[in-house]
Parts: sequence; structure tokens; C-alpha cells
Amino acid sequence: MSDGESAETGIPAPSGRKRRLLNRACFSGVVLMALLAALELTLRLSGVTFYPQVITLSADRNEELAEVVLQADGQLQWVVSPNTLQGTPLAVNSHGMRGREIPVSKPDGTTRILCMGDSCTFGARAASPYPAFLEELLSARFDRSVEVLNGGVPGHAAHQGVGLLERYLKFAPDIVVVYYGWNDHWLKTTALSGPKLPDPPITDHVLILRGLRLAWERAKARSAIRKEEEDIDMVTTELRLPPLHYWAMLDEFAVLGERHGFQVVYVTAPSALNREVVRWIIEEQGWAKPETNLPELHEYYNNITREIAEDKRAVLVDLARIFAEQPDDPLIHSDGVHPSEAGHALIAQALFEAIEPLLEDAP
Repeated sequence: MSDGESAETGIPAPSGRKRRLLNRACFSGVVLMALLAALELTLRLSGVTFYPQVITLSADRNEELAEVVLQADGQLQWVVSPNTLQGTPLAVNSHGMRGREIPVSKPDGTTRILCMGDSCTFGARAASPYPAFLEELLSARFDRSVEVLNGGVPGHAAHQGVGLLERYLKFAPDIVVVYYGWNDHWLKTTALSGPKLPDPPITDHVLILRGLRLAWERAKARSAIRKEEEDIDMVTTELRLPPLHYWAMLDEFAVLGERHGFQVVYVTAPSALNREVVRWIIEEQGWAKPETNLPELHEYYNNITREIAEDKRAVLVDLARIFAEQPDDPLIHSDGVHPSEAGHALIAQALFEAIEPLLEDAP
């Protein structure tokens, strides 16, 4: 037997140089795994998610507000990421709702009101949104427990709201407030209504792999967008929810109410669409066609809300008219869309006056 063979097997043993290279490779692998584990731990302790923060709530990034963290959803395209923004006024609970943690099971003797809507309901640009104000007013008025849940998701239109409400039926709401009418009549762009996203792969549980995957997908998306911009006009003329579809989705809220035993309160969307805001929406944001009479289009969608409430004999809180009758106070932010803090307080007061009789008649 030669010196290069194993005494037991007769298989040629690795030379000294090969053993050293093998040992170095093993050592390097262990070091690399340790570094990756340390990086993974650091990312988790730092609260990094790698999900894009796509909705900015504060233009000046002041300390009171932060960015809403949205996550992909296979059915609804996106939802608010649960358990995020803790320690800020925008804290989101484990159910993806802005506000404190609540149990799924409704406590005995408790009345639950669920507010469904977009960023106006979530409370973009507001440290305290109208659902929080409304809960304070109702809790002070009634001896029994009243919980107001915030089901608002920035960027959602009414069809997404219907899908989300079906998930939230487990909370057994007694009253559902329906406040849409903005994202519904924006143009159907790739950013707002692209294809439904698949559920993330199981490897997304490893933050490093999640970050690499999202970076690669974003790079592919940017490349695809550049190619499409060369071939076609990216802004189509189709609305996200054409009027008949918007009517059908508002009607679906009432159908779900009849089926599951809750009352629906419809809300029209107030606005402050002056010339400068309309120009910003059309020219900079691309949410409407240049020839669009945006105040007229928005009022048309508000009229649909009024008509569906009348058709269903449901409660209507006509915020658009209520706001229009107020003095020239800053009830709506300069974007012409989102209520200010004072605007949220006014919305809560209007809803309180509409809901109070419903709770007085309740057993």
C-alpha cells in the first residue's frame, strides 16, 4: 500500500495541500454562514421587512407621522402590514387595522362599528383619524362598550373594500361605514390596478432572501416599464371602477349587510378641488385625463353613493355637502382629498349624529 492510500479502505487519501484547501473551504463556509446569520439577526432586530413603503403620509416627514407599510396580497393586491409602526400614532395591530389590539371575538354587550375605506379612513396625514374620534364620542354617550374598528387601506377602491370586509366579518360588526369614491374614479394605471400578486414564496421567511427577491423583481419591473413606455402610452383611459361597477360594489356592501346582520352607513367623499389641485392631480400624478372635469366626475361618483343609499333605504352621511356648507376652515389638506385633523373631527361628529339613533334603538 502506497503512502497516499488510506490504511483501512485503500482509497487514495487527500494530499496535504488538498486537505488544507478543504479545511479552508469548510472554515470559509462556516464563517460565511455565521456572517449571514448575524446579518439576518440584525435585520430582524432592526425591524427591517424589505416590503416597499409606497404610501407617504407626510410630505415633510415630520415626527408625528410615518409611512404606511403595505404588503402584497394575492386577492386584494395589497393590504396594510400587520404589527407595524408600533410606538407611533399610526400603529397598526395584528389584524392590519390602525389602532389598538382587539380580540376577534366580540365581548358580550359590545357594539362594534367597522369603518371601511381608503387613506381618508385610515387617516393619511392625520395623527388621529375619524374612527378614533367616533369611538370617543360614542363611548362617552352610551354606558355599554362601543368599539370602532378602522378598516381603511390607503389606495383601496370599493371592490377591494368588499373583499376585505368579507375577511373582517369574523369581528361581527353591527354597523359598517362605507367611505370610498376617490381611488374608484382614478385612471386604471399599472401602479393602481395591476395583476393580482401571488402569495410570497416560503423563502420569504428569510429576510435576506426576501430582500434579494424583491430587489430582483423591482429591477425586472423597472425594465418592463421602460420597454412599455417606449411602445405604448402607460396612462390608459379606463377608470379603476367605472360608474356601473362602482354602483355594484356599493350594492354588495348592502347585500353583505342583509346576509350577515349589520347596518350599512354610506358616506360621500368631501373634496377641495381647486384649480391648482386639479392641475397637480392630472399633470403630476396622472390620476385623471387632461380633459377631465374632475370636480364634476367626483360629484358624479358621490351621486352614485347618494342613489345607492336611497335605493337600499340605508343611512347616508353626506359629508360632501356637510363640508361644503362649512366656513372656509382648513378641513381638507392642500391635496384636495385628505381630511385634516379638524376634518376628521367633523366627520366623526356627523357619523355620531347619524349612528346615535341606531344605537338608541338597539337592544
